[in-house]
Amino acid sequence: DQISDPLSVLYPGLHIHRAHVDGISLRSHPIAGATRRYLENLGEAVRIAVAPLSETAKLTGTSCDPVPPKPERGFWLTGTGNEAAELDALDAAFDACYEARAAIVVLPELRMPDRLDRRLRELLDAQEEVRILLVAAGSWHVKEGEGWRNRCRLYDHQGETIFEHDKLCEFRLTARNVDQDPGLRDALGLDHHGGFENIRRGEELRFCDTPIGRLTVGICAGFFAEPARAALKTVRADYYLVPAMSPSTQDIAEFAQELVRHHGGSTASANCGSVGRGKGSFVRSARWRQAKAERSGSIYVYDLMELE
Repeated sequence: DQISDPLSVLYPGLHIHRAHVDGISLRSHPIAGATRRYLENLGEAVRIAVAPLSETAKLTGTSCDPVPPKPERGFWLTGTGNEAAELDALDAAFDACYEARAAIVVLPELRMPDRLDRRLRELLDAQEEVRILLVAAGSWHVKEGEGWRNRCRLYDHQGETIFEHDKLCEFRLTARNVDQDPGLRDALGLDHHGGFENIRRGEELRFCDTPIGRLTVGICAGFFAEPARAALKTVRADYYLVPAMSPSTQDIAEFAQELVRHHGGSTASANCGSVGRGKGSFVRSARWRQAKAERSGSIYVYDLMELE
C-alpha cells in the first residue's frame, strides 16, 4: 500500500498488487472485445441482480470417510433433484434478470450442475439485445484428478469463460445443522456428527479490471473465512460477486461491511439456503449509493449509481 498509493496518484491507470497472500496467488484476467465495449457504454449506473433460483431443489450427494479419520464425514453433491424443474427455474430467473436489464448477475452456490451450466451459456449467447454482460454462474462440485473442487465460472455476454474460481475454504455442517435438518443425513450420507465439504481448496484468487472497476469472485465460506480474507482485501476489488448456500448470510454480510470500510468495495451475494431459500441475498456498498432495490419474481435487482 505504501508503494501503490503514491504511484496510483502519478499513474491513475496503473494497478499494483501482490503476487501471493497467505499462500493464495493473485491473478489478473483481461476483459476485451465486445464485452469491454458494452461495459464502457454503461456509464455511471450499474444494475446488479442476485438470483437465488428455485425453492424446490432436492440436493443429493455422497460421502466418504476422511483420511486421517475424524468424527465428521466428507461429502460432495451429485444432483439437485428434478432437473427439468431446475432448468425451468433457471430460465425464469434469467428472463427476469433480462427484463430488468441487469448488467451483472450472481447465481447461488452448489445449484449449477453441468446441464444447468450449459443452459445458462446457451441463454447468454442467444440474447437478442445484449443486456446481461457478466454472470457469476453459481457453483458446483467438479471432479479434478483424484479430488473435487467447488468451482464458479465468470461468463461474459456470450457465455464464454472469463475465469474460473475454486472455493478457498470448505463448508462444514455441524452436528446441530444435521439435527435441525435431518434430511441432510440421508441426502448426503452423513450421521449425527455432521460433515465437511470434501474439496481441495483453491490456490488462486482471480480478478479482472473492467471499465466499471475491478471485479472478483468469492464462494460462501471461501469469502469470509481464513485464509481468503487477506487475499480478498489485498485485491481491493470494486465488486465482489459471492454465490452462497447457507441458512444464514450474517458472516458474509459482516465481511462485506468490512470491505466497505476497508476500501469501499461493493459485495453482491446470491444465497439459496440449504434447499433453495432466497433469504439473505443482498448487495452491500459504500463507494456507490443504493438508488433502488426491488424484487422481481424470485430475483432481487439493485440500481447502483456513483456518488456525486
